[in-house]
Amino acid sequence: MTITFKYFGQIAELLQKADEKLELEGPVLVSELKKMKETEYPALAKTDYRIAVNQVLADTSLEIKTTSEIAFLPPFAGG
Repeated sequence: MTITFKYFGQIAELLQKADEKLELEGPVLVSELKKMKETEYPALAKTDYRIAVNQVLADTSLEIKTTSEIAFLPPFAGG
């Protein structure tokens, strides 16, 4: 399955990229993807962010079984 990572705001600036793709086999937890990216980009582990899967905020225990879009979202204010 193809996982597309999208990075927004200060996260995109920190990583110097807006997106990237990764081919994975089998299901994967959001927590595993988070850990993988924080290992690849250590500065990400020091950043406050939320994760959305297919444009819906997700819990880290969510299992991804199909091609998906994973967004790393910086803190944002609502009003």
